[in-house]
Amino acid sequence: MYISTLIEMKGLSLMTLKEFLTKLGAMPSDADLVFAAEGKEIAGGYHLTEFKLARIASIDCAARTSAWTEASMQLLDGSGGEYMKLGKFTEIASKSAEFVPDLDQVTLGVEFSPENAGMRIYDLGVPTFENGRVNVPLTPRTASCKPKADFAAAVATTGIPQPAQSSCCGPARTSCC
Repeated sequence: MYISTLIEMKGLSLMTLKEFLTKLGAMPSDADLVFAAEGKEIAGGYHLTEFKLARIASIDCAARTSAWTEASMQLLDGSGGEYMKLGKFTEIASKSAEFVPDLDQVTLGVEFSPENAGMRIYDLGVPTFENGRVNVPLTPRTASCKPKADFAAAVATTGIPQPAQSSCCGPARTSCC
């Protein structure tokens, strides 16, 4: 429930690598692929350092356990120069998906560090083609509390006020923290 709640609350449309490649597939392979983070273009000469798949097991502040799988690609900030061509990116991404099972089936995040300092995680925006370039906006992820998001969603969905919240954002109960 948490991921879908977060998507609704932020108006995001999280994508898998497969969905991203499908959107890119309608665009010219010789176009420059330009990513922009927080309204600023990542410089040409950026480097696609890796794709990775992580299986995560967690416990939240309301003592609920969960597990999921997520994928990420890491970009190293460029020092100027040429932008990667879309065809080269899709070739690397497609080969990576062949070698790492499920890489293209789960939500894909982007790890990027402006000026290669202070790594951040971003979500992919919808790519657009304009003036010979494929532009991909990146939206920074923010920290959030899963129980609080689920609690808010329950109130919004049912319209029924829920029991008082505990310090861990859900209905009053014994918490783990």
